[in-house]
Amino acid sequence: MIKMRNKRGWIRIVEAFIAIMLIAGAALILMNKGYLGQEDISQKVYNVQHSILKEIAINDAFREEILKLEDGAAVPQDINIFISSKLPNYLNCTSQICALDSACGTDYPAEALEKQVYAQSTAITATTQTYNPKQLKLYCWVK
Repeated sequence: MIKMRNKRGWIRIVEAFIAIMLIAGAALILMNKGYLGQEDISQKVYNVQHSILKEIAINDAFREEILKLEDGAAVPQDINIFISSKLPNYLNCTSQICALDSACGTDYPAEALEKQVYAQSTAITATTQTYNPKQLKLYCWVK
């Protein structure tokens, strides 16, 4: 008779443990606020930005054009067209050229203010004729 009571006690302890685990699991799912269903696209965005900036950095014509600009000058139209042509449909981007040692900021369009903005930059330092280091920053957000 004593052995039967001990088995019943252990069964109740296991049942209580399982019940607590079920309640805790349900609470965690409710507190998650739907994060499990969202896809993290930050790596995709950074890969796109990196490939665009790399192509611009190795293009001699773009390098010359960027290095000839004064500080604070607007990004040349042909570079903006190149960037737009390389962007996937789900991204909007803006670019800026500034001095290599400055922390340049940008005025984002109103649609970007409510979104997460991904920023990446590349250094454009010199060609065989010109040394005027600049950085090209690319700011992107999901549409």
